[in-house]
Amino acid sequence: MMKKFIGLLTALMLMFAAISFISPDSAEAKGYKSGRKSYSPTQNETVVQKKDSTVNSSKLQQDSKAPVTAKKSGGFLKGMLLGGIGGLLLGSLFAGLGPIGAILAFFVNMMLLAGIVMIGVKLFKYWKKKKRQQEMEAWRR
Repeated sequence: MMKKFIGLLTALMLMFAAISFISPDSAEAKGYKSGRKSYSPTQNETVVQKKDSTVNSSKLQQDSKAPVTAKKSGGFLKGMLLGGIGGLLLGSLFAGLGPIGAILAFFVNMMLLAGIVMIGVKLFKYWKKKKRQQEMEAWRR
């Protein structure tokens, strides 16, 4: 029974893999229309409303001390590199133990993932609690 199920599953996967090579030819981008565009002034611009007109006009103020934003560090390749190095280090931690090593490495990876999720949940709860307390303090005044 299991062999039949695996054979059926393999046949379905091969069929869908073959279909996936055919479908990109039928993609068309002619019908795409972008959404409604809106404009919001940046920090260095002010919106001036004329008294005799209903149209807003933007006026750019030249500020010699405009804040310079730093370039974002990192990116996709850096994340892949660090993730690959971490995976190699944790994956080879129990490499000499045979089949039980793979199970132990999986357990360590799951514990790390659970720890990251728990830290994220704790930070989220702390942030929400702090925000709630600030709102309550605002109402007490």
